[in-house]
Amino acid sequence: MIGCLALPVLLRLCHPFVTGCLLSQTHYLICRTLKDVEKVLGENGFIRIHQSHLINPQYIRKLLRNDGGSIVMTDGTELGISRAKKDRLYELLAGMEKL
Repeated sequence: MIGCLALPVLLRLCHPFVTGCLLSQTHYLICRTLKDVEKVLGENGFIRIHQSHLINPQYIRKLLRNDGGSIVMTDGTELGISRAKKDRLYELLAGMEKL
């Protein structure tokens, strides 16, 4: 299990590595594929919203449904949502709102 304080806000694929961003805006490099990282962090609630983006949903500020959809993170970063991931993401977020 990964400690809560160490959980990143956003992970981004930058071939062949993954970069992570913490709340403190500290960036780091992970020498794994995003798929490998998703296997570990998926257990901690992270959501894959695009081929190149894995996010911590606790840091979503808002969901924009225009132009195919995008997410704005608490730091102001806007990330596009892939068509293939959009329906599943909306289901997950709707479930989180009910909690």
